[in-house]
Amino acid sequence: MIELARPCRLEVADTADWKSALRERRPNISSNLRPRTLSQIGALVQTEARAQFPHFVFLPIPRTLALMSDTLVVNEVYLSLQGESTFAGLPCIFIRLAACNLRCSYCDTAYAFTGGEKKELPKIIHEVDRLAAPYRAGPSDSQPVNATITQLPLVELTGGEPLVQRNALPLMKALCDAGYTVLLETSGAHDISTVDPRVRRIMDLKCPSSGEVERNRWDNLQHLRPTDEVKFVLGTHEDYAWAHKVILEHNLQRACPLLFSWVHPLAPEQQHSSLKKVPPGQTPISRQELVERIVADALPVRFQVQLHKIIWPPEQRGV
Repeated sequence: MIELARPCRLEVADTADWKSALRERRPNISSNLRPRTLSQIGALVQTEARAQFPHFVFLPIPRTLALMSDTLVVNEVYLSLQGESTFAGLPCIFIRLAACNLRCSYCDTAYAFTGGEKKELPKIIHEVDRLAAPYRAGPSDSQPVNATITQLPLVELTGGEPLVQRNALPLMKALCDAGYTVLLETSGAHDISTVDPRVRRIMDLKCPSSGEVERNRWDNLQHLRPTDEVKFVLGTHEDYAWAHKVILEHNLQRACPLLFSWVHPLAPEQQHSSLKKVPPGQTPISRQELVERIVADALPVRFQVQLHKIIWPPEQRGV
C-alpha cells in the first residue's frame, strides 16, 4: 500500500491501474515503472518510486488498493455485556460501524444502515482505551485465568456489516496489537480471509427466512478456524431443516463452534421499511420447538439467547 503523507491512502485495483493512479498524484512519474505483477510493484516501490516520492511513506500490502482515508463511519461505541456467542456474559466494548448491504427480515439494528460519524482510527482506539481503563486500573490478578482471553473487556466490531468498510481491517489489527481479545460479527456475505488471524470471527450463515440466503459466501467455509464461530439465526421450521442439512453436508461441527439463535420478534420501532419479507410458505418456529428439535436430533450446536434483550428492553440501544 502507498500511504501518503497526508491522511489518505492510494489504492489501485490491479496492476494496470497503479501507474495512472499515481500519475494523478504526481504527473511526472517515470515512464520506466512498468510492473507486471504485484511483487514487481512492491520491488519498484522500494526503489524508483521511493525516490520519486520522498515525502511519502511506503507500506507493503497484498493485492488491491481506491483512494480512501484512515477513517471509519461509526454508529456508536459503548461498553456493555456480550449478549451472544461463546463469550456471552463477559464485559465487552462494542464498535458498531455504519452501513450494511444486506436487509435481513429480522434485523434489529436497521438504525445502523445509514448515518454515523466519521472517525479517525486513532480516535476510535482512544475511545476503546478510555472505556477499558477501569479494568486495567484494577489489581493485577483481576483478569480472568483463561488461555483464550488475554484481557477484559473484549472488543467487538459489529454493525451494520463491519467488512463493508475496508478500514475495519487495520482497526482490528491495531486492537489485537494492543492486547485486546477482538471479536468480529459478520454476515457471511464478505470475504473473511483478510481478517487478522487473531480476531475471533463470528460468521452468520443466512437461513431462508432472512430473505438473504442467496448472499452466503460459501468460500468462507474453507477459511474457518477453531477460534471462529458460525451462527444460524432461525425463525421457521424451514430454517431449521436448512441449517441441519448445511451442518451435515459441510461437517461444520469439526470446523468450529456452531450457534443456533432464535429470531426475537422486532418491536414496532425496529421494523424498518427496507427489510426483506420472510419468503412465503414458511412456518414460524417457537423458541421451545427449536430447542426440542435440537435435542431430538442430537445436533452438535449451542442454543443461545440474546442476553441483552432479557436484561434490557429489546429495542434499547447502547447495551
